[in-house]
Amino acid sequence: MATLPRIEVLKGDVSKVHLTSETRLEPPAKGRPARQVTVNKMRVHLRDRTSGRDADATFENSTVGVQQGHLVTIARAHVRGRRKPVLLSLVNESTGQREEFSEGFAQAIRTEFFGPRWKAFGIAGAIFLIGWLWNALFSSATPGVWPGLWPLFLAFLSFPVLWGAIATLDRLTRVRSDGAAANAIRAEIANLSAGPRDVTREITAPDGDAPGGMAILPPPR
Repeated sequence: MATLPRIEVLKGDVSKVHLTSETRLEPPAKGRPARQVTVNKMRVHLRDRTSGRDADATFENSTVGVQQGHLVTIARAHVRGRRKPVLLSLVNESTGQREEFSEGFAQAIRTEFFGPRWKAFGIAGAIFLIGWLWNALFSSATPGVWPGLWPLFLAFLSFPVLWGAIATLDRLTRVRSDGAAANAIRAEIANLSAGPRDVTREITAPDGDAPGGMAILPPPR
């Protein structure tokens, strides 16, 4: 499983909501011609209760309704290589509505630096290097033939095969690994959303109205 990015949870009261819409041109895909789509944007401003700082986030085509004064929780991930954090979930604590953003989860989960193409390139390079060293050190040189010719030819032919094999293996194992990574992110969001636990009642001296509390004893003399 890839290393997960840093997860940030903002929880606070909404101070302002700004609604806009725009029309985008969606490129053709899978035999479908290009088309225009309408994107509804919702920019939510809030003050985080933990840090006290003002923050905002923009959501596209969200199914969660938010109004000024609502208590909301926003989870986002700081993914390496991206200037802005990606949105993971939006929860309106005042109405009980919640939504997860699959695109944000996909970007947060698939943070590997070397994809199938670069892995195949590295293996093919290793094949060439090993073959060239073997010919140079242990094989008798053929006049007029570079020792690295056949290793280079073998690496060139093996590259597309390795690329396809690694990509197929990644697809077969990604369902399980992505599911485990998504559950780990959800667990981290739940942990951060819970915040510090109030232990005031646990350290209050016991009395008749609150049996079972922890007594605070004076230091020994």
